Amino acid sequence: MKNILLKTRSLILFLPICLFAQVIDSNKSLESTPPLFDEVNVNIDGFLDEEPWSKSLFLSNFTSYLPVDGRPAEDDTHIKIWYTSKALYIGITAWEIHDEVRSTLADRDNLENDDYILLFLDTYDDQRSAYAFAVNPIGQQGDGIITDRTTTSRNSTLTFNLDDNPDYVFTSKGRLTDRGYVVEIEIPFKSLRYKKSDIQNWGFNVLRRVQHSGYRSTLFNVNLDVASF
Repeated sequence: MKNILLKTRSLILFLPICLFAQVIDSNKSLESTPPLFDEVNVNIDGFLDEEPWSKSLFLSNFTSYLPVDGRPAEDDTHIKIWYTSKALYIGITAWEIHDEVRSTLADRDNLENDDYILLFLDTYDDQRSAYAFAVNPIGQQGDGIITDRTTTSRNSTLTFNLDDNPDYVFTSKGRLTDRGYVVEIEIPFKSLRYKKSDIQNWGFNVLRRVQHSGYRSTLFNVNLDVASF
């Protein structure tokens, strides 16, 4: 794998019933290429202190979609991304101005009572399926895959197909800080399926849930009035 191009798209997740949607307007995207590093040793410990993190792709400026569409998120979230020939690395710094981070030693796929971050990877860039990787502030995990295209709107009955039976192999570790939390994630490429190509075009988005307020924000803006997956 020589190059990964991430296309940031709008994805919506409604929890705890775990329903997904994606905005129809496929023209609203941001193409970004994270840097490649090889022959580096990284300890997944929740500290983003190795050299690749200082040179990684940096993404921020999350936008709220619940309870109100389109406003800048109240709590800032920073995403850092880089990769090697074997794995994708994602670092998350989540700021919490109210000092009310909620985190437990939850069982896998049972993070609905915690603050959490959700990563979406459409590795075939077909807008028909996506891997979902979830972590709470201390790195407890959830995962699944979304399939089947459907359409919905704010007032419709949402119907989607989320399979949370697969347990994908990935490593995550998080820690609480005096300003929020930090999570470090390693997703081996052997845990994913994708096209056989030196150039990889993947759809990508990140969702954050702030439990105490119920606010949800995404890296890429979401419009609830017209949505599909």
